[in-house]
Amino acid sequence: MNKPTINILDPATANLIAAGEVVDRPAAVVKELVENSLDAGAAHISVEIIRGGLERIRVSDDGQGMNRWDAQLCLLRHATSKVSSPADLNNIRTMGFRGEALPSIAAVSKLEILTKAADADLATIVRAEGGKLLEVTDAGGPSGTTVTVTELFFNTPARKKFLKSVSVEAGHIHDVLAGIAMTFPGISFRLVNNSRLVLWTPGDGNLINVLTAIYGQEIAAKMLPVTFSADGITISGYTGRPDLYRSSRQWETLAVNSRLITSRTISSAIERAYHSLLPQGTYPVTVINIEFSAVNGESPVDVNVHPQKKEIKFANEKAVFSAVYRAIDLALQNQAIRPSEAPSGRLSEFVKKENEKKENKPAMNNLVDAPADVLLDRPVDKSHGEAMIYLPPSSMPTAWESASTYGHVPPPAPEKETGLIPLGQIDDCYIVAKSAREQGLFVIDQHAAHERIIYQRLYQNSGRIPAQQLLIPPVLRFSGREAEVLTENADILEELGYKIEQVGPTAVKLLELPADIPSGTAENMVGEIAALLIKSGGNSGENAPGMLRHAILQTTAC
Repeated sequence: MNKPTINILDPATANLIAAGEVVDRPAAVVKELVENSLDAGAAHISVEIIRGGLERIRVSDDGQGMNRWDAQLCLLRHATSKVSSPADLNNIRTMGFRGEALPSIAAVSKLEILTKAADADLATIVRAEGGKLLEVTDAGGPSGTTVTVTELFFNTPARKKFLKSVSVEAGHIHDVLAGIAMTFPGISFRLVNNSRLVLWTPGDGNLINVLTAIYGQEIAAKMLPVTFSADGITISGYTGRPDLYRSSRQWETLAVNSRLITSRTISSAIERAYHSLLPQGTYPVTVINIEFSAVNGESPVDVNVHPQKKEIKFANEKAVFSAVYRAIDLALQNQAIRPSEAPSGRLSEFVKKENEKKENKPAMNNLVDAPADVLLDRPVDKSHGEAMIYLPPSSMPTAWESASTYGHVPPPAPEKETGLIPLGQIDDCYIVAKSAREQGLFVIDQHAAHERIIYQRLYQNSGRIPAQQLLIPPVLRFSGREAEVLTENADILEELGYKIEQVGPTAVKLLELPADIPSGTAENMVGEIAALLIKSGGNSGENAPGMLRHAILQTTAC
């Protein structure tokens, strides 16, 4: 008889596998612990991290605390005070409910819990390591709970190997706590990173004050209130004016029943409401919470579909889409900034101006000589017809120069066979030219050509890129995470022509700017670079400096 090939895993191995579903990085630990504090009724929650949470995470609250027995039971898998029967899963209102967070964290770290119920004489300390309970003792301490996690993933080196840099992991923690703070404006949150306070919210119940603490006063001043209620769906929060936009959806904070989530349905509804109001490829700044009323004792939302509870299911997605769209649209209409749709379908003047600012089209009526073979460094694409040669923007010549930068330059002489002769301009966007030695016409996207010129000029500087000192350095306002990542990468930014100085948790003073960049575009430019640094993980990895230089120069040239 053959031996069975299926093994029953021992508890230690099973716990490590289960922990991987809940705890994939330090930010997940912070999220689970903070949600426990919220369920405990805390009014003040403090998070302290060292080395991006890899060395230590400490979450303290002034909630109801636990007695000696509960402090030990909470480390058992599927032990919870929030669910007692299957019926409770039909209308979950707490942040946690599975009883997996603390056992999962304890399985991959060294854990200490200091907790005291309000009516207890003494506090209790529980210590565990790698999922094993080591010690339970009495101690003195305030009411509430403090959980300290050290040496995260000490027994799972494979998981630790795939984590990002310390600054990136700290950034994820900042984003998680900022999102929760915007969802619970009535609770005061505090984040200390390597003994430095990087986030604090007042907890006075006023969401606009939370937005000011996280994003800065200038951004908060451009936020519009969102209030909507219909068919059992209540939506509240703030959304940005159309002139407040970002290059990614990172600034869309979505919550359902005060639970942070990601939802394509909700994001699509928000972006549809801004249709034609934002420049192409940009997204609004939005913070909304959607509350659903229970129907016959059951919630129309299922939160028990994702290990980390990030994704949820709606009983009626069309109703959710419609409600969110109407809520955002109403907020824009109330501020009298939504343009009326013209019969011809043309964009409003507002949108045209915003797109012009985004594109920053240069005037290029005066051109210098450019060899045709520089342009045609690949086989000619004649798919548009024999009389037309189409040149992709990626192959724009480096020899083109903008008249606005170098003044008037006379056109090349016709007899010069290697040059292009400009014939005219189409709609202030495209240059039509002919070559003395090639047949056909060249149609050139002048905006893309101008970007290529700037990029090539910047890229050819092997050392520090020439910069212009600003007579009156502007103070730029960002989110706390953006200001932090800009400061962390200040050295490489200075090498690329941007000299900055952090003057507050959300404020950065711009001292120098690349010489070719207009000072009026500085705030948007630095904001896009901050978003790029956050997305790319900053200056980490063997090839990161070169890749980061290339990406920032691309952003600068646009």
